[in-house]
Amino acid sequence: MSLEKEKDPVSSFINCGESYLTKPGVISGIALDDAAVVLKRHLLSIQDDHALIDRLNALGKSIRSQDLDTIRAVYDQVVAALKSE
Repeated sequence: MSLEKEKDPVSSFINCGESYLTKPGVISGIALDDAAVVLKRHLLSIQDDHALIDRLNALGKSIRSQDLDTIRAVYDQVVAALKSE
């Protein structure tokens, strides 16, 4: 299943994040990074929230450096921001 074709990028991002945080690994990290990219594209098409986009960019960097503490913190910030919208 391609994340690019997901009807709900927010839910996909949250699901991939929960999966990664439950069992961190290369595959789940790639899925979370991909979901973050799709979510960024979606958010850019519907709003101009640069703070949230910056958090998603920081999340991608943390995933690539495998910094689990930062991933967890930034992921929680992004999810909180998404739920408040």
